[in-house]
Amino acid sequence: MCGNSANRQLNDVEIDSENRVEAAAKQVANLREEVAELRATVKRQAELVTDGAEYDFGAICGHRDTLSEPGGFKYRDAALGGMPESRLLFSGPTRLSTSSRTSPPPTPPCTPPVLCTPHGAGPSRWRKPAELSGDVVWEAYQRQFECVARGQGWDDTEKAYQLIASLRGSASQVLAQLTNAQCLSYQRLAEALQQRFGVTLQAEVYRTQLKERASRQGEPLPRLAQDLEALVRRAYPSAPQSMVAVLARDHFIDALGDQ
Repeated sequence: MCGNSANRQLNDVEIDSENRVEAAAKQVANLREEVAELRATVKRQAELVTDGAEYDFGAICGHRDTLSEPGGFKYRDAALGGMPESRLLFSGPTRLSTSSRTSPPPTPPCTPPVLCTPHGAGPSRWRKPAELSGDVVWEAYQRQFECVARGQGWDDTEKAYQLIASLRGSASQVLAQLTNAQCLSYQRLAEALQQRFGVTLQAEVYRTQLKERASRQGEPLPRLAQDLEALVRRAYPSAPQSMVAVLARDHFIDALGDQ
């Protein structure tokens, strides 16, 4: 009886081992199928990445495509039943049919920004106003300054700050005549600079220089004539060309007589 019991136990162990081996074999087979499916999926994804989504490079220098944004991806897929182009930003890859691929549009030339941008059209790139040292009349400098301020979208307070920062030399001495509140007023600053460097006052200075201008030793006559004409234009800014020519000629003769 002991022998029969041992045989039954041995048979049970063998059956249990066979069952476990069969179950393990099934698990291995299932794992192999999963691995095969995973490899196939990876291969398909690799093919999709190789084909790639089509990049849209049309949005350079302000040009924007109607269906895509700069740096986005644009795709077409005939298998989607004629679905129109869509905008995708860092989306997953989509297979492109060879017949539907198109080349990116040509890049339009960049247009340089305009110095004086109309108010409300958006500020141009930042610009620093030119320095004012008193060498030019205020009206000429103010026209340039106002154009830059308009392009930058400055209000009166910012214009006052920028104007103060641009003053150099004798022009900066105007600030000593103003209070702190007046310095923060662009209109008051402009009035003070006009009184000091405006056309009227500067014209008197140039007239004095014109009277005292004489021919220097060894100075070429063409250079003397050019300097005298420039002084006449500054001394009489509203004079017509005919008067400028007559005054320049008379002062040229006087300068030669002073030798």
